Amino acid sequence: LAEYIKNKFQEYTGLGQEVVNQLIENSGYDRKIISNEIDKIKSLHPDKRINYEKIANIINNAYNVNFDDLRDCCLEGNGKKLNQNLGNVMIHNEDVFLCLNKLNYRIQILINLKIQFQKDKNLDLAINNLTPKIFWKDKPVIMEQFRKWNLEKLGKAKKNVIETEIKMKTKFNNYNTLIIKYLLIKLFRLANSTS
Repeated sequence: LAEYIKNKFQEYTGLGQEVVNQLIENSGYDRKIISNEIDKIKSLHPDKRINYEKIANIINNAYNVNFDDLRDCCLEGNGKKLNQNLGNVMIHNEDVFLCLNKLNYRIQILINLKIQFQKDKNLDLAINNLTPKIFWKDKPVIMEQFRKWNLEKLGKAKKNVIETEIKMKTKFNNYNTLIIKYLLIKLFRLANSTS
């Protein structure tokens, strides 16, 4: 990929290894993404002199946001962060079922926590009594999500995830990345609904 990038910028000056590395890293080693980024850079540098400061601001940092961040802002009902993250994340088709599993697992944790809370009547105690244990770093996020959801909405969310998985496996496998982003928007709306 480094050679590919260097060949595309043969007529340009100022192409440093830092730019090449950033293009490769941010693309997830996807030649199509790199090609799009190269076209973008070329259009901003008609004088054929590459300015790194300009490039740093326009290169997509698609891999700086992971799916867990996307899932969490969706389930928190944080529209601003969700919108920003949806634009900055690239979900590969081979990762969509892993993403669905992560989403389903978090919804199940919230369902189990709601049930445990009904027994314990104390959120801290319910979190500590929950099995499997919640990682200490995830507790603040899960507590925020807990406040946003009730059991009825969580049941609907789980049903949406299952229906989406069925669609992805049977009908629309060429559009799985779009379908999962649509699911996240749907769950965000459900998180902010009053029902």
